[in-house]
Amino acid sequence: FSTLALGCVSVIAVTGLYQAWREIGLSWTALATTAYGRLVAAKIVGLLLLIGLGAYARAQLRSARRPDDPAGPPPALRRRLARAQLRDGELLELGIGGVVLVLTAVLVNTVPAKESVVYHERRTLRAPGLLIEASMTPSRVGTDTVVLDLYTAAGYPRLAQSVTGSLSLPSRGLA
Repeated sequence: FSTLALGCVSVIAVTGLYQAWREIGLSWTALATTAYGRLVAAKIVGLLLLIGLGAYARAQLRSARRPDDPAGPPPALRRRLARAQLRDGELLELGIGGVVLVLTAVLVNTVPAKESVVYHERRTLRAPGLLIEASMTPSRVGTDTVVLDLYTAAGYPRLAQSVTGSLSLPSRGLA
């Protein structure tokens, strides 16, 4: 049964990691700074603890079934000890499994990290006699705010009477 359980847990882990990748991306910032990312990290820790406890239980069962060791305890005592350890492990597994289930329930009602993390893009542009610091928030699909700070070549702020510009992304057909 433990081989089947490990296969099932592996499928759950792979599909869960895929879903986490879809909702978080490859951003450590999104994983560490958003509620969604922290919940996913806690759920991963819980799953790893459950796998570790399952491996420990399997090792206990195997040691209880080993042939008699003349230097060790008698087989009946060894089996009783293994059962007691398994019972304690089962309660721990049940508790951790409950926590993982609660984390999952909270997770499905939490805004995904890709939607809640705010990226702030900042670029410095140079033109003859002018330094332009451009920043854009939140730098994702939807309404963005672009701020341009203008400076002279010497670094003093410069007032602009008017600024015009355009944004394009030719690779996506946006011109």
